[in-house]
Amino acid sequence: MSTPVPPRRKWLQLHPSTAVVLMFATGGIIWANSIERISWVSYHENSIYDFNRTQYEISGKLADHLMNGDDRWRYYLVDPIFKVRKYGWPFPVYEWQIRLTPKDFPNEGVAPQPVINWYRVAIFLDCAMTFVLLATVWFLCEWLIRRRAASSFRVDF
Repeated sequence: MSTPVPPRRKWLQLHPSTAVVLMFATGGIIWANSIERISWVSYHENSIYDFNRTQYEISGKLADHLMNGDDRWRYYLVDPIFKVRKYGWPFPVYEWQIRLTPKDFPNEGVAPQPVINWYRVAIFLDCAMTFVLLATVWFLCEWLIRRRAASSFRVDF
């Protein structure tokens, strides 16, 4: 007596449970891309004649102390502080920067304009990473389903 063979599915046919898992994986990736990552940055120019700038990240607590009335801010930081918001995972795709000024020296009523940067290479890399992650989840789910189905069709006499 031969063992029954499970019916072979068509290529690229998804099991409904795989579709549900892919839906949750896609939701997680969208969630990771929409989280705002905030940092405070100061740029220090290396010399007057050189346009190379060194970027220093500072903590939010230090930025709050420097911007909100700590008189010693001039001794610690001569360069302006920028609040940076980044979006995208695993690579930042969209960056929003605005220059912050201390309360002691307002900008004469002129609001600083934000600088917005889009990184095209990061968009491509994020899309490629999303495709790789979803393809891996799809492959693993289908493999587990086929493995379980093949083991349940065995008949022992």
